[in-house]
Amino acid sequence: MFSLRRKGRLLGLFILLALVTTWPLITRITGQVPGSDTWAYDEYTFIWSMWWFKYSLLDLHSSIFFSQYIFYPLGMELILYSYNLMAAILALPAGVAFGWPLAANLTLLFSMVVSGLGAYLLAAWSLKRWGVPTSSGPGMRLGAGSLQAAAVIAGLIYAFASNRMVYLALGHYNIQSWQFLPFFVLYLLRTLENPRARNILLTGLFGALNLLVDMQYGVFMVFLGACLLLARPLRAYLFGRPPDVQRWLALISAGLVAVAITWPYFWQTVQSFLHADYLLRGWGDALKLSADLVGWFTPTALHPLWGADWVRRLRQVQEGTAPFNDVNTVFLGYLTFALAVVGGVVAWRRARGWVLAALFSALFTLGPLLQINGTTRYNLDGLETTVPMPFLLLHYIPFVRGNRAANRWSIVLMLAVAMLVAWGLAELLERVRRRIATLPPYSDSPLAQFGHLIPVVVAGLILFEHLAIPLPLTDARIPKAIQQLAALPEGAVLQIPMGWRNSFGVLGAERTQAQYYMSAHHKPILSGNTSRNAPIKFEYFRRLPLVQAITQVEFGHTPDAELLAAARAQAQALVDLWGVRYLLLLPPVPGRLPYADTWRASWDLALDLIPHSNEPLIDHENIQVWLVEPGAPLPLALDFGAENTDAWRGEGWSVDEPDVGGANGIWATGRKAQLIFRSEDERPRRLRFRAVPFQWPNAGPQFLIFRLNGRRIGQVTLAPEWKEYTFELTPRAGINHLWLEFSRADSPRRVLGQAQIGNTGVQAPVNIEVHSFDQAFITLFTAEGEEIAASSGRRGYNVTVLERS
Repeated sequence: MFSLRRKGRLLGLFILLALVTTWPLITRITGQVPGSDTWAYDEYTFIWSMWWFKYSLLDLHSSIFFSQYIFYPLGMELILYSYNLMAAILALPAGVAFGWPLAANLTLLFSMVVSGLGAYLLAAWSLKRWGVPTSSGPGMRLGAGSLQAAAVIAGLIYAFASNRMVYLALGHYNIQSWQFLPFFVLYLLRTLENPRARNILLTGLFGALNLLVDMQYGVFMVFLGACLLLARPLRAYLFGRPPDVQRWLALISAGLVAVAITWPYFWQTVQSFLHADYLLRGWGDALKLSADLVGWFTPTALHPLWGADWVRRLRQVQEGTAPFNDVNTVFLGYLTFALAVVGGVVAWRRARGWVLAALFSALFTLGPLLQINGTTRYNLDGLETTVPMPFLLLHYIPFVRGNRAANRWSIVLMLAVAMLVAWGLAELLERVRRRIATLPPYSDSPLAQFGHLIPVVVAGLILFEHLAIPLPLTDARIPKAIQQLAALPEGAVLQIPMGWRNSFGVLGAERTQAQYYMSAHHKPILSGNTSRNAPIKFEYFRRLPLVQAITQVEFGHTPDAELLAAARAQAQALVDLWGVRYLLLLPPVPGRLPYADTWRASWDLALDLIPHSNEPLIDHENIQVWLVEPGAPLPLALDFGAENTDAWRGEGWSVDEPDVGGANGIWATGRKAQLIFRSEDERPRRLRFRAVPFQWPNAGPQFLIFRLNGRRIGQVTLAPEWKEYTFELTPRAGINHLWLEFSRADSPRRVLGQAQIGNTGVQAPVNIEVHSFDQAFITLFTAEGEEIAASSGRRGYNVTVLERS
C-alpha cells in the first residue's frame, strides 16, 4: 500500500509517542509498572499470570488453567481468571531473560504501537478502497497526502486515547490490549471483498489473537462484524439475490480458524459459561462500572492541565464523593468528537457501518441506566424516574452478559471514532488540497503557506486533549527479604495482610502485589486474587475462626473473646493441614487503606495466634519472615458432626450435625463433595469412612465413586444404614484433594413434598426457617439458596404472607 520506508518511519513515530505518552515509564522500565498504589493492584494479577504461564508450562509441566499456589489449599481455576494469554505468550522470552516487570512493560508498549499501526492500516485501506465524497464530486479518489494524514491520525487516536491511559493507571492490562482488533476488522473486510484463502486465514488468525487476549473480545468482534456487514454498502455482498454462498462460507471458515487455534481455551471457557452459576449475580456493579454522559466531554483526571490529583480522585471514588460514580474512563475528546461527527455526515453512504458501531457502542458505555453528573434518578415535576439504556438488553444475552463493565465498550467506540475521524479529516484535507491547487503559484495566501501543517496541528491537538502524564506507576521490584525467602526450603506461606479478592468483593485486606512476589519465592500462599470463582473459594476461608479474627483486625475491628479463643485453638491444626512453614509480615503501602492504619495490630494478632519461631528468620526493610513448624498431618481422624471440620471440607457439604440417623454426620449437598488432607510423603495409606445415604420411597441405590487428585481409586454401593467402608490409596506429598462423586443428589423438599403449608394445600415457593425466641426472625431461602430476611426485625409479631402466583 505504501512504501516500506514510509511504514518504518510511521513505526518509529508510534514508538516515540508510546514512550512520551507513558512518561516516566521509560526511565523506570525495569522496576516499575503502570498502576496505582491506592487502587486494586490489578497490574500484579497480569504480571503474576505471565510468570505462572511460564512456571506451570516449563517448570511444573502442569495445566496453565489451574493453580494450586493461590487460594491455597483449594487452588483456583484460571479459565475465568484475568489471564491475557496473549500477553503471557508475548512476554515469555523477555520475562525469562530480563525479568517480569520489563517483560510486562514491553508488552504494554507493543500493544500501543501495534494498535496504532492496525488502525492506520485499516483506515488507509478503507479510504483508498472507497474514497470520500468531496465538493468536486461524489466518490472522488483521495490524494495520497490526504489519505496518509487521515489514516495516521486515526492510528494516533486508537493508540493513545485517554481511555487506554486510564486503564493502564488502574492496572487493567487486558482491557487495553486491543492491538489486534483493527487487524481483524481489516481482514474481515478484505475477506468480504476477495474471499481467497489468505484473507480467510488472516481473519481467523487475528480473531484468535483477540480471543487469546480476553474472550470478551469475541463479543466485540461479532458486534463490529454485524455493524459493518449488515449496513450498506457491504450488506450487498452477503444479502444479494441470490445470496453469495462463497462469501458466507468464507466468513464461516474464518470463524472456524479462530476457534481451532484457540480450541482448548475456547472450549473450557464455553463450558464454564454454560455450567458455572456464579459468573454474574444480579448486575455485578454494572451501574457503577458505566460511563457518565458528562464524562464523555470531561477530560480524565490524568490530564496534566485539566485533570485532578489522581490519588485524591481514586479516594473520592472509593468514598462516593467523586464527580462521577466511578473513575471517568470514557473521554471522547473535543476535536476528536467533532471530526468524528463530520466523518459520519460526509461519509454516511460509505461509513454507515462505522456510524452504527460508534452510536451503539457509545450507548453501551453508559450502562443500564443513564448517568448524568453521577445521577441516575431524575425528578420530572415531582415524578422520580430513571432512563433505561440499551445495555439492559445485553444483560439478558448468554455469554454477552458476562461483561458487566459497560465502560469497556469504549474499546469498540474509540476504534469506530478513529475510523470516522479518518473519513472526516480526509474530506477536510481534500477540500484544502483542492483549494490550494486553484491558487496561483507562489501565492502568499495563508492557506497556501500553512495548509500543509493542518494535519500536524490536528494531530497535536488530539494528542494533547487525550494526554495523561505523568502516568502513575507502582514498584514492581522484588524486596530483598522476598529474595531471601526464595532460598528457604519449600512450604506454604501465610502472609499478612491476609486477604482474598474477586471482581465483586474482598475478604480481608487483599494485596495482589504480594501474590506477584510468588514469582520470586515460588511458594504457595493462602491469599489470592481472581475474577470469577465458585462461592466455596471464599466461604472456605470465611468460616474459619483464625481467618475471621485476623481479617476483622485488618479492617479495624476488635474480635470478641470467644472468636479469639476459637482462633487460637484452631491455629495449630490449620498449620498442620496446610503445611504452613512461613509467616510473612509485610509493611503497609502508604495511603492504602485499611491496612495502612491497622498493620501493627494485624502483625501483633498473627504473632499471638500462629505458633512461630522465637526470632524472625528474615527481618529486612520492615519485612519479616517467621518460621512456622507444622506437625504431622497423618494419621487423621475426622468426626463429622461432633467437631468443627470446616478446614478439611471443600465444596459440596452442609454443616456439622450431631444426629444424622443416630450418629454424628454431615450431609453432602450435591453430586460432588470435596475433602482436603495433607501428607508428608507418598507412602500408601488406608482410608476408612462411614456413610449412610438419604433414603425415600422408590429411591434407587446410591453409588459412590472416590477420586484422589483426579484419579479414581474405588467405588461402593452404599448400604441403607450406617456402614464403614475401606479403601487403599497413595497420596502425594503435600495437599491432596479427595472427591466423593454420588450417583444421585436428592433433596427432601423435592422428593417428599415437605413444602406444603399445614393442611392448606399450598406449596411454599421457598424454604422457610422460623426461629422462636425473644429475638425471633423469619428467614426465607430460594431454590438457589439465596437468603431473604422476611421479618420486619422489631419487637412484636412478625408475619410473612406468601401468595400463590
